[in-house]
Amino acid sequence: MAIALEVLLIVLVLVAIAALSVTIWALVRAVDTMASVKQLADDTDRDLVPLMAKADATLDSVNAELSRVEGVVSQVREVTDSVVETKRAADRVVDEAAVGAVRIGRSIAEAWRKRKAQ
Repeated sequence: MAIALEVLLIVLVLVAIAALSVTIWALVRAVDTMASVKQLADDTDRDLVPLMAKADATLDSVNAELSRVEGVVSQVREVTDSVVETKRAADRVVDEAAVGAVRIGRSIAEAWRKRKAQ
């Protein structure tokens, strides 16, 4: 029975050594993973901050251009409104001239008929 206990003790020691080895290996891998995560975070921070600054500058430029385009569109709208009003005024002048020409034509025709009738 003493031999069985010694064998059991040796097996338990070997199992403990194996478990300890696995635990140490897992800890080493966890430390390596944490170092990789820290490096990734540092790289991201180093690269992302300038990128965000560039994006901010780009957005400011886009906003400035949009404001400029808005000004141009407003001017085009004003010119369009002015052209529409000018066209309406020209239509009224032409309409009044046409009505006046018709009235003159009628007056002439009426005078011509009266003269012919005499």
